[in-house]
Amino acid sequence: MFLLTLTGSEKYQKPNQYLYSSEVKQIGIQYVDFDTETPIRIDCSNFNYFGKGLKLKKIEDVKTVSKILNFLENANENKSKVGIDVRFKMIIEYNSGKTKEICGNEVFMGMENKQYLMDKDFLNYLIKLLT
Repeated sequence: MFLLTLTGSEKYQKPNQYLYSSEVKQIGIQYVDFDTETPIRIDCSNFNYFGKGLKLKKIEDVKTVSKILNFLENANENKSKVGIDVRFKMIIEYNSGKTKEICGNEVFMGMENKQYLMDKDFLNYLIKLLT
């Protein structure tokens, strides 16, 4: 006989959609310097506005991929929508061929039609990674 007792103190955790770093083939980050100024707001769809000024960083190291995915999983949603003036576009490429796109700047990130506040630790990690 199997008996399961719940005390009610267990914390509900949302499903970790980014947990399986072994399923990720690579993360590509196109970016420009975060302090780059433009006469118009750049969103994810017109990020190529920067043309040859775009830099690219490809990440395949499992430890680095896991750390990035952990930051993304724990991002705090921003309920008030603002236009994100994009300075980086991150594309997570899975072994299955599926991709996920995240765009952001030093304050906000957009992923899966939601906006999130850029965590200070993640921003510092990203800047260190890209420089």
